[in-house]
Amino acid sequence: MYKIIMVLVIFSLFLTSGCLTTIENAEQYGYITNVEASNGIIFKEARVYFKSDLESSQEESICIDDEGNGLIEQARNYAKNDKRVILKYHEEFMTSPNRCHNVVENNIGILDSIEVIKER
Repeated sequence: MYKIIMVLVIFSLFLTSGCLTTIENAEQYGYITNVEASNGIIFKEARVYFKSDLESSQEESICIDDEGNGLIEQARNYAKNDKRVILKYHEEFMTSPNRCHNVVENNIGILDSIEVIKER
């Protein structure tokens, strides 16, 4: 019984910390097309939709969790100005319920930062 409890405790620590990262330091280049923010009572998150090219019909999304540190406003500004950006993100094998809990098709990960690509 003691071993079962210990396994459950350890498993719950992994689940709530999001430490089972499968992809680190990934980058995606493109244009932010839309930002959806949810102001839920429990779960506060946003989703950034982007395309690799403005004429492309395929759109992907990246989640911003409630600790986005200004990333939501930054993404909205880049979407308004059609700036080509680098979206840096990571993907987690398992996340806790308070981190990007709504799985959406074409979601590629959790956003870490946004950088503008300087025009030549």
